[in-house]
Amino acid sequence: MMSPRPGPAIGGLAECLEVRPIVQGQWLVRLAVSGTVAAIRAGQLVHLGPDGIPGAVLRRAIPVAGIDPRAGTISCFLDAVGPSGRTEADPAGLPRPWLRVGDRIPVAGPFGRPIELDPRSRHLLLVGVERLSGALRLLVDEALRDGRRVTLLFGAPDPRFVFPSALLPDPVEYVVATEDGSLGRAGPVDALLPEFESWADQAVAAGP
Repeated sequence: MMSPRPGPAIGGLAECLEVRPIVQGQWLVRLAVSGTVAAIRAGQLVHLGPDGIPGAVLRRAIPVAGIDPRAGTISCFLDAVGPSGRTEADPAGLPRPWLRVGDRIPVAGPFGRPIELDPRSRHLLLVGVERLSGALRLLVDEALRDGRRVTLLFGAPDPRFVFPSALLPDPVEYVVATEDGSLGRAGPVDALLPEFESWADQAVAAGP
């Protein structure tokens, strides 16, 4: 007789505790969830919605950007496209988050295969483009916890889309490239790779 397949480690209704702007059109949200937060790994997703959300037709699959097992919370990077499939905007037409503090939303997860690092690697090179993936942000925490050194190369069109260094741990070496040259190095982020490839023994990239 086959044993029952285990259900998601977290589920039920999550309460939104914090919504913080990161860059234009992206926010950090912190959710109080029920279940085993410590089971979540970098690269895995949670599904948010749509049950109980007016006009919602889609579940949003969002990478987890941070976990706090003691507090029972997860953090995600949220864009302006909600479970309705439409972009949320304020009266001026600027994008706004579709979750607000105090909202309660169905959540389930984690889903997907986590990012696997070679246990022998000590120098981890991360590459992000335009908007930092939540998977890379959680991978930073895991790599530092395991004693690795981490360098993050981040590319953006201009400073409006540069991920804030304040949201990274101090030990991370953070190198920014902007296409208009107004912040950090000038040009595309992949132009920086030759400078770091001999240092790194493993690399992970995420972007469009």
